[in-house]
Amino acid sequence: MWWRREKRVPYNLISEIRVREGTLQRRLGLVNLDVHTPAQGTLRPQVTLFQLPRDPGLEEASELRRRVGILSARERRIIEEEILEELRSIRRLLEEKLLR
Repeated sequence: MWWRREKRVPYNLISEIRVREGTLQRRLGLVNLDVHTPAQGTLRPQVTLFQLPRDPGLEEASELRRRVGILSARERRIIEEEILEELRSIRRLLEEKLLR
C-alpha cells in the first residue's frame, strides 16, 4: 500500500451506495464500494473503498444501506406491494360506499 487516506462520512449524509467491479476485478473476486453524498455537488463519490473481496464487499454494502435506510430492491418491492394492497382495499371500500 503506497497511500492511505482516512475520510469520515456521517450516515445521515449518505444518499447512495454503489458497488462497482471491472472485468479484471470480477476475475479476481474484488469490488469497489462508492459512497455518494449530496454535499459533494458532483457525480463523483465522496468515499470509495477499493479492492474489497467480493462477498464481504457486498455484505458491507448491504449493511451500509440498512444503516442508512436505503432499501434493497426486494425490500422496496415488498413495501410497494403492501401499499398497493392497502390502496386496493381503500378503493373497494369507496366503491361500496358509492354504490349504496
